[in-house]
Amino acid sequence: LRERVAEERVREESRGRVAEKARRIAESMQRLAKGADQELAAAHDRLSGSRREYEGARRREEEAKRVRDAARKQRRLAEQDAQSLSDRVAGEDEHVRHLIIRRSKLLTQATAQDDAANTRLSEAFRLDADRQKRFNDALGRQRRLHDRLKSDYEKQQRRMDEGSAERQRKGEREAMARADE
Repeated sequence: LRERVAEERVREESRGRVAEKARRIAESMQRLAKGADQELAAAHDRLSGSRREYEGARRREEEAKRVRDAARKQRRLAEQDAQSLSDRVAGEDEHVRHLIIRRSKLLTQATAQDDAANTRLSEAFRLDADRQKRFNDALGRQRRLHDRLKSDYEKQQRRMDEGSAERQRKGEREAMARADE
């Protein structure tokens, strides 16, 4: 029984280590997801800033059309600025898409880790309940055996006491019969 309890204790400690490791992994995954969320928010801010810059460049281009003579040079510069900003916006859009995909993968992985941890925990609880049942069954058997042995011992003591008392009375009767003779 002690060996079983020791084995169960080792299993419980192992399950505890596994659960702790799963918790640390889940925390790490949450930190990664949080970092990805922050990068996504920063990229959105940069994107909205880039879009505002793009709109400004487009307005400058329209002003250049009204003032053609003096604005040809400005128009070329504005077109170049707009193209550059458009490229930056496209690059930022691509970066945002990449971050969204990365965040989705991290969330999926964190969910899978949580599911695996929940599965391991439910298995640990089931094994613990099984161990508890086996322990209680063994304890019940030991109690019944103890009660039976105690009852047998008490019966044997009563029989011995009764036999001893009967022998003593018989001896007294024989002694009185001899004394009478």
